[in-house]
Amino acid sequence: MPEIRAITINYPRIESRIISKVWITEACDPEDKSKPIPKSAHTNALWDTGGTTSSISSSIASDLGLAPIGARNVNHFGGSDNKTLYEINLYLPNEVTFAGIQVPEFDDRAGFGFIIGMDIINQSDFSITNFEDQTWVSFRLPSITRIDYVRELNKTVFADVGRNEKCPCGSGKKYKKCHGAG
Repeated sequence: MPEIRAITINYPRIESRIISKVWITEACDPEDKSKPIPKSAHTNALWDTGGTTSSISSSIASDLGLAPIGARNVNHFGGSDNKTLYEINLYLPNEVTFAGIQVPEFDDRAGFGFIIGMDIINQSDFSITNFEDQTWVSFRLPSITRIDYVRELNKTVFADVGRNEKCPCGSGKKYKKCHGAG
């Protein structure tokens, strides 16, 4: 089984934007200890579930002296543009690492220098909860299990129902063939 890494971000309030610290370097083999660690940039990253591709701000790319590897057409809320493309390593807390990812640049925005898009998010288990007026974000790589809130709810609501009893939902089926299935 591959090594499992995870992070959790907690906000003391309900949060509308998920932002975390990240570290970025030019692309390299993070396991090769014989070479010096490249210059890194520490920045805030916006977790964007509406973004297909992760992106780097033009100022972070410039600060790191990244060499362009090409260009890519990028669709965004304002239309589409041809953007410079870079190859980087992305480091999240707790040694969650993505090596050799290709990211287009975006024009600088206040508050963050990197956008974590669905190309990163959908490699993992990812959840957001808002329990007791606090936002909790959990990210685990690789994905190792299914998260099913309906199944969890059914286990709580129907906790005292026997498998062969009629399901309390009124379907007329046995519980095991209805809400107890799965």
